[in-house]
Amino acid sequence: MSHVLVAYVSHSGSTGEMAEHIGRELRTLGHEVDVISASDVKEMVAYDAVIAGALLYRFGWHPDMVGFLERYRSVLQNKPTWLFVTGLRYAVEDDAAGMPCPVHIDPGASGNRSDGALIGALRNALPLIESIGPRSLAYFRGKIDMAVLSTAEKAILWILLRVMRRSAGDYRNWEGLSSWVRSLDIP
Repeated sequence: MSHVLVAYVSHSGSTGEMAEHIGRELRTLGHEVDVISASDVKEMVAYDAVIAGALLYRFGWHPDMVGFLERYRSVLQNKPTWLFVTGLRYAVEDDAAGMPCPVHIDPGASGNRSDGALIGALRNALPLIESIGPRSLAYFRGKIDMAVLSTAEKAILWILLRVMRRSAGDYRNWEGLSSWVRSLDIP
């Protein structure tokens, strides 16, 4: 089995919990796994495969994940790599149109309508995603816990949630996340 790195960026802990879940699922499949915050990754030589993910943050993919992808671009181009994104948006398969890699949209993220193209939400990372050539990118809904946010973040998020007609809460689909992990063809 493979030695897999699960690198993540989490703002308030939700995406980190999802990364830990991915790690546990991979271990049950027999892989050796390290789940590490992207900012703490120092080398990639020891890993046979990489799964990296972060939240949508302030109208794009979290800048720390974009930095991680830039820093390790040449390594990721030569390793089996999968990406995941978390957010509050609803998405439909059509939102993946134009993405430079196959996209998996978790059924738990599907709604009656879309909140906009996923490609638009990831515009700040699209050149990197294309140059790395991941095997796929998955989108999952996340969690908003107002209690862990700063006053300024609460105010901004309150406005965004009103505009999007959403509410704070935990929208993570654990079975959907497990199913995605089990579908990966990790060498």
